[in-house]
Amino acid sequence: MPNLDIINTELKHKLQILLTNLATLDSVIVAFSGGVDSSVLARAAVEAKGGKSMALCAVSPSMPEREPERIANLAREIGIELHFVHTDELTIQDYRKNPKNRCYFCKKHILQRLLDVAKEKNFAVLVEGSNADDSLDFRPGAQAVQELNVVSPLAEAGFTKKDIRELARFWGLSVAERPSSPCLSSRIAYGVEITEQRLRQIDKAERWLTELGVSPLRVRLFPNDVAVIETSAEWIAKLAQDGMRDQIVEYFQSLGFLRTLLSMTEFRSGSMNVGINGRR
Repeated sequence: MPNLDIINTELKHKLQILLTNLATLDSVIVAFSGGVDSSVLARAAVEAKGGKSMALCAVSPSMPEREPERIANLAREIGIELHFVHTDELTIQDYRKNPKNRCYFCKKHILQRLLDVAKEKNFAVLVEGSNADDSLDFRPGAQAVQELNVVSPLAEAGFTKKDIRELARFWGLSVAERPSSPCLSSRIAYGVEITEQRLRQIDKAERWLTELGVSPLRVRLFPNDVAVIETSAEWIAKLAQDGMRDQIVEYFQSLGFLRTLLSMTEFRSGSMNVGINGRR
């Protein structure tokens, strides 16, 4: 491990708690999404448990098509054994209906599937990457974590999102500055049915805009097949120009969107949750 003296005392203390807690577990499987939280947790699991650690990544229609390759490369970078587990939340009617607690049904399905695989592989504990800041947000999936007795070591050790990014930089992880990227279902307005076709529409639309350099970015789907592009003020101005606007409309129509709008409000992660549980 690199020299711990170069990180602040508080973070060092939290890291020691994290590694000690993981070390007490017989064996550890990490629910691995490829984000910064689960990446730091996976790296810590390798530090604490070595070969008694493993990562499982759930693959479903709500994951962008190019993500598995990136996640596999990241697992190699971290040095943890990775297995992909195919899940299908679209078979769950309560999930497809897309209520405000959609994430509960999704998370429970995924975690139960990962728990089954962990049992098959004779691993004792499934851990996931929730952190201390998550309690401040609208997180219906947290209920599933509790119900299934999945362990949240980062939250238990008091790690905030800032701590996690600092530790990721300390360890030199390539995802240290990676923005949060919730699943594609999070782009669909509550009450609009989640279908594989809609998920693929959003994935293709975001990929196309990303290849043009647009960042940050969300393509959100509202009733009546209306797409709304959220990005930075700089990109809002660029995308509103006549030539660019025409290209976007044409491409989005080819994907099946009936109308394409450009949000005049800058991108903000979790904007679909405004007004829920006191969020603003």
